[in-house]
Amino acid sequence: MFRTNPVLVTSDGLAARIGSLTADAERFMPWRTVDGRTIAPKTTPQLPVLTEGLFERSHFLALIQDFIVFGNTGSGLIKIIAGYHQFHAVRRAVESTLRAITDVGLRCANPTYGGAREDPAGYGLPGVKDYRPGDRRIGVIWHTQGSGKSLLMVFYVGQLVRRPELENLHHRGHHRPQ
Repeated sequence: MFRTNPVLVTSDGLAARIGSLTADAERFMPWRTVDGRTIAPKTTPQLPVLTEGLFERSHFLALIQDFIVFGNTGSGLIKIIAGYHQFHAVRRAVESTLRAITDVGLRCANPTYGGAREDPAGYGLPGVKDYRPGDRRIGVIWHTQGSGKSLLMVFYVGQLVRRPELENLHHRGHHRPQ
């Protein structure tokens, strides 16, 4: 049950939190966005935001495949689930990485490719609309203390090593020479 149960949701009909079988109550967190761009106001009922944002089919399948890790605390194995901010930031970072790497950007098989789907200019930051594929400008993800930077990087790298566009030698069953 531990391995096959991806997430637990607890709710009273308004408030809603997501966590894992091994999470303490304080580790159950709200999912605060439906689309990854707009954060729901704290006065918005959380259950609809969580169910529409996380349990949208492609989001939930992505969470199961790419955003659950296991860690050893010294007192046992725990399951760690990405928060909404990690989930959406990593997905954007992977898109930006594919755009920024020359050969990948030009050969990317992803039909949504053509630059990042979401321009940082919408947040008052320098935009990427004039960046060309292969410019090697991947970007930066801003964080605060305790926001899960290390886990976010694990999720990010975990996706990149499996991307066939990046021609990862390990992905193809080859090993790099030492």
